[in-house]
Amino acid sequence: MTKVLVIGGRFGALTPAYTLKRLVGSKADIKLINESKYSWLRLDMPHVSIGVKDVEEWKLDLSKALPQKGIEFEEGKITKIDAENNKVIYREGGLRGRKASPL
Repeated sequence: MTKVLVIGGRFGALTPAYTLKRLVGSKADIKLINESKYSWLRLDMPHVSIGVKDVEEWKLDLSKALPQKGIEFEEGKITKIDAENNKVIYREGGLRGRKASPL
């Protein structure tokens, strides 16, 4: 089975992750790694800055939203991309240990 690793949990990473999952379904395992389990819908931040909306209204919990779409989520901080060996090195949870994940 094809494995796809998406790095980052903002708009530029979520859009291709969701689109790829929709297009290929179960033909690929998709995993997304982000330093935080939360992301915010940045397009709506001007509403927060002028006090119309609360920042918590725009918070997206990736650990819940992604699995609902069939995308695995892991909270971690990328420390190195080893393209020669097809690995991404990251600290799980952003704080713990090191782990190598196939690209």
